Amino acid sequence: MNDTTDTRNRQLENEEDASLAKTDFSENPVLNNKVPSLFKLAAEWQINNPQESFQTHVLENEVLKRITEITGLIKESYKDLSNQDGMMSKELQEKMDWDLFCTVPVNIIEQYTKDMDEIFEKMEKLSKQQRLWCESAFQIDVERCGDSILNAETWMKKKERHLEYKHVEMERSANEIKETIQRLTDDK
Repeated sequence: MNDTTDTRNRQLENEEDASLAKTDFSENPVLNNKVPSLFKLAAEWQINNPQESFQTHVLENEVLKRITEITGLIKESYKDLSNQDGMMSKELQEKMDWDLFCTVPVNIIEQYTKDMDEIFEKMEKLSKQQRLWCESAFQIDVERCGDSILNAETWMKKKERHLEYKHVEMERSANEIKETIQRLTDDK
């Protein structure tokens, strides 16, 4: 049942395409504006082949040229890897610069190690500076705290002496008042 419906659908599509191709679009202005432009575009596309001109225009870009070169080289390398064991052909192995193949990763690792050593040295210097700063700040805080405690202690001792002096003066004044009151009472 599927085969017959598919065949029938294909026949209907073919008939519609044939009827469109045979239709005279000059009689109907609505169709004349829409459909012929599609046929004209398709015809122009097949005749002029703008795809090639567009590709050449795009490929004028230097980066895209290099990408196409690289793609071509990759395709060639896949062709060279046609051996059953998947190894490179002898020609490709001979063409390959093995010294460069070995030295480039080594140079990269050495540069990375050198950069990391520099970063660790800078980090160590910054860490030492931070520790010195923290110790200095702590020392300054300790000194300020010691000074404020010393100042408070000195102020309290002065206040205690002042209060002691006032106490002595008050007792002396109280004694004088008592003596004066006694003399006055005794004189009567």
